Amino acid sequence: AFIIWLVVVNVSNPLVNRRREVTLDIENSEVLTAARRAYKISSKSTVTVSFDVHTRDEYKIQLSDFRAYIDLSELYDVTGSVPVKVEVLHNDNIYSNVTAKPGVVRVETEEIQTKPFELVADVQGAAAEGYALGSVILTPDVVTVEGPISQVGLINHVGVQIQADALSGDMEGHTGLVFYDANGNELEVDDRVYTNVDETGIDYKLYVNKVKELMLDFDVSGEAAPGHRYTGVTCSRRSIPVTGSRSVLSSLNTVVVPDTVLNLNGASKDQVV
Repeated sequence: AFIIWLVVVNVSNPLVNRRREVTLDIENSEVLTAARRAYKISSKSTVTVSFDVHTRDEYKIQLSDFRAYIDLSELYDVTGSVPVKVEVLHNDNIYSNVTAKPGVVRVETEEIQTKPFELVADVQGAAAEGYALGSVILTPDVVTVEGPISQVGLINHVGVQIQADALSGDMEGHTGLVFYDANGNELEVDDRVYTNVDETGIDYKLYVNKVKELMLDFDVSGEAAPGHRYTGVTCSRRSIPVTGSRSVLSSLNTVVVPDTVLNLNGASKDQVV
């Protein structure tokens, strides 16, 4: 029976229906871009191409024989739909009744928004003992974000994250952008959101300052009330840590509490400041 079936199939060479999943290409997207509109395909990124082929030609079927695409210049605004077209690129003589499913896809469009953001540096970690993290210089310090208004509207601010681990000297490098929502949480945006920052990211320089303990000096002014006299100042601490550049700190030995704060004119008892 099997041999008879083989003979029948090879002699009759019947048509059979077959299907392949083909990636859906997009043409003329610049038409929407020029109109300041972003788009999103509501269906999956592939379509099912159905076709008839003779049994003895099945071995010739290749996925690369087919191309499925939509032309966004044919987008119908009322329904937001565009027809799916299929081309047979190779072996077109063996295929018939070539169709795509779905035959129409919906395209969602919305306004494109462009918005500048000042970059915020989020420095994580701490400096080494005896040092303090200083200022951060970002280049560029402002970025422009462009994308669908529904996505850009979610962004509260844009910044970079810098990891500082027991630093005792300045650090510089490159890092990528991070988007944040209004609660300060990291935000994932889709691939339709672009910035004017290239692949190298943001250049940063993190300055690390020296910490120096400076003795406190008190400048007291004024005269006590009659029958009283000034006997001195006591303080809860003798020195305070001060951070700054090494060149500035090297010239400092004390921090003066000025007489504008320590004025005892007419005082008849101890003053707490």
